[in-house]
Amino acid sequence: MKYLIMIFSFALAACSSQDAGHKTSEYQSPGKPSAEVAMKYNLTKERVAVGETVTVSVSFDNSAKAIAARFEPTANMVMSGDNIKNFAQAKGDANASYSFEVTPLTEGIHYINVFAKDASVSHEKPFAIRVVAGDKPIEEYLEVNGTLSEDENGEKIIIMKAQENQ
Repeated sequence: MKYLIMIFSFALAACSSQDAGHKTSEYQSPGKPSAEVAMKYNLTKERVAVGETVTVSVSFDNSAKAIAARFEPTANMVMSGDNIKNFAQAKGDANASYSFEVTPLTEGIHYINVFAKDASVSHEKPFAIRVVAGDKPIEEYLEVNGTLSEDENGEKIIIMKAQENQ
């Protein structure tokens, strides 16, 4: 039994002193698959009054392929124009552009969600366009989800409310 323990301890010592001969490589994850679409947008006004119409101009980098875009305003916002727009393949450096109008019906922060995809890929790329209605500071429109505190070690902790769906 003593010999078995001595052999086992020598084997462990020999294994622990060996240098790992292989090196591991780091790889970057490509992230979620999405369409290779770039979007730029412009609003006629940064802030609008409730019921005031704002014009949104959207342009897509359309040099490579045809693009299909779906526009979805959040609740309490009315959009005039097509919700689905198809852009043909552009010639040269041209971009596909589209203008439409939205009208916020309530005070607060509203979004126009844009889902764009090129015609050859089934993946969509989401974008969001923010429209602020009202004259309060933006912080007053944001909802408080939790509180930030520190523990005895100085680490920051975010405390969130538990919420049950009924």
